[in-house]
Amino acid sequence: MKPEIFRERVISPNLQTNKTALVKFALRVSKETNKPITNGEFVYDLMVYKFGAIIEKLRKSGWIIHTLKTEKSNVYEYKLIAEPNEDLQLFNT
Repeated sequence: MKPEIFRERVISPNLQTNKTALVKFALRVSKETNKPITNGEFVYDLMVYKFGAIIEKLRKSGWIIHTLKTEKSNVYEYKLIAEPNEDLQLFNT
């Protein structure tokens, strides 16, 4: 079974089979909605079991992704701050 919808967004068929593209899609959606994605969403909603390795690869290629510990046991949130091609402005000028 392939994921077809994530947070009310349709997942295109080419993303359903490419786990890295699916993680990128989910991180972008979570950034747009200003709601971090949890490890449970990666596993249960998107069926990406090795998301940690994909996130580490993305970080090494310039993606800025924060990992946040929640109050719940063993639940973490991932928040996309910026992609490599983004102009990251830390201060308003």
